[in-house]
Amino acid sequence: MSEPGDASEPSEPPRGPEKGGARVPGSRTAQQGMASAYQGAVEAVLAVVISGLAGYWVDRRFGTEPTGFLVGMAIGFAAFGMRMWRMRNVMGGPDDHSRRDGSGGAPESK
Repeated sequence: MSEPGDASEPSEPPRGPEKGGARVPGSRTAQQGMASAYQGAVEAVLAVVISGLAGYWVDRRFGTEPTGFLVGMAIGFAAFGMRMWRMRNVMGGPDDHSRRDGSGGAPESK
């Protein structure tokens, strides 16, 4: 029976930046953030597509072309915008450094 450090046994590949297998502290959090971003993007795009198709169906069903499609697209883009706004708030948007009192985050000059 061989020892765990024996050269004849295949060992786990070394992990590190030079081998491409680096484990970055907090990488699970980064992966969860990326997964959340992709999920939000897919949901936002699907909102536009599904509402546009629903509007098209309404047009075909009731003969209201192009009103149903346009209303559906407007609803879809509104849902898209709301989803992007929520993602921005969750992911940390550009105004993270601004003050909540409305001053815009610019330091006061003296």
